[in-house]
Amino acid sequence: MEILNPRELASLIWIGLVFSFLVWKAKAWSLLAGLFKSFFKPILLTVVFLMAVWVALSVWILAWLDLWELANLKTTLIWFFVFALGWMFNVKRWENDPSENAKAAFREVLAVTTFVTFFVEFYTFNLIGELVFVPFVSFIAVMAAIAQGNEEHRSVAKLFNGLMMIIGFSLLGYAGWRLVSDLGGFATPDTGREFAVPGLLSLLFIPFMYAVGVWNIYGQVNRMMGFTVKTPAVADFARRRLFWWFWLDTKLLQRWRFALFKLDTETVDDIRRSVLILKGARRRERLKPHVPHEFGWSPYRAARFLAKHDLNAGTYNPSYGEWSALSPTRRLEDDTFTDTLRFQVTGTEEIATQLKLTFLRDRLRPEDDDTPDGSIKALSEATTALLMAVFGARFAEVSRDLTRGARRAELDGVTVELIEDEGTQVIIRHPSHLDPDDVIAEKVLRAAGAFDFAKT
Repeated sequence: MEILNPRELASLIWIGLVFSFLVWKAKAWSLLAGLFKSFFKPILLTVVFLMAVWVALSVWILAWLDLWELANLKTTLIWFFVFALGWMFNVKRWENDPSENAKAAFREVLAVTTFVTFFVEFYTFNLIGELVFVPFVSFIAVMAAIAQGNEEHRSVAKLFNGLMMIIGFSLLGYAGWRLVSDLGGFATPDTGREFAVPGLLSLLFIPFMYAVGVWNIYGQVNRMMGFTVKTPAVADFARRRLFWWFWLDTKLLQRWRFALFKLDTETVDDIRRSVLILKGARRRERLKPHVPHEFGWSPYRAARFLAKHDLNAGTYNPSYGEWSALSPTRRLEDDTFTDTLRFQVTGTEEIATQLKLTFLRDRLRPEDDDTPDGSIKALSEATTALLMAVFGARFAEVSRDLTRGARRAELDGVTVELIEDEGTQVIIRHPSHLDPDDVIAEKVLRAAGAFDFAKT
């Protein structure tokens, strides 16, 4: 098999020319020096070494299974420098949720596009054609990416994306024509290995990526405990027990990590209690226990009251004496300014007793500037959905009072307040709402068996 096909050779030539141009420019020396200095940090070199060992072991396994030969060395090296090293510089993506990222990587490897890409790359133009084709396609791809990130250039982005689709289908048609003309040259064991090796290496690499993602999360938690746990002996105790408490459950570990800012962490018992609190919260999320209406709302159901309006309040966590769940900020953009919506659920450990929808005008918007119709519509729709979720078919009774100018309405003891200051707040409060420090009533309710964990 050829060492480099024309497309790979053309890509190397253009990369060499661009690199030479950067080196020739005096300003590039400091940039290159900083890049090399960053790369040769001990932690990065350790990861690269472990990565190389893992890949070597993977190659040995494939060779033992007769799925890799020396002729596949070029493909393996290209895969290593493009896929493996490329992943390393994007490793932060794996710090959020290694499990989900591993599943996504698995789906990408098995996607139909993997075969299409190999099929298109198998048949290339001659070197002169590739020297023209590579920079042309690269320019269009870069321009499409730049235009896509700018709201004002959407029409330009559509144009360049359309060109990329035309080029893609043209390459696919060209490769199909070449395949029909040379079917015997394509359907060989060597071609099969060339196709299979990158995919198999990627599949075998997923456990390594997962392990590094988990290791990074544990490292972050260990470092953060220096700020959240003030007593060194207690912090050391927590570090020794972390893996025993959480194992590979990085979602719960991340959740506990942020909860430490809002929980007592003075003693070993405080740390143990914090872990039990978060595990109990996650158990209730899975069971979704029924909360009788006279006591409040299920926090796990309430958090999703406005999910269809991009205001899913997410997980319900302890927060300075009370419990709360807060949605990501929903941005309501117009041509110039950005207003926002947020939804918050608060209460005690097992009951949600207050719901708050907050609309904020963009601080840069002039006071005499009217709120855009789009922002008013979004706030109105979210408010209506929230009232319907709380009051059901009787929501119109409350809505009618508010639309007549009232700033407060009440139905079955549940109050709805409209507060206008820098923006607008819609606050729905259950009569059982407690101050953050008053948890006696909830303890009494729990002891009386008010919460039915069997009902979901």
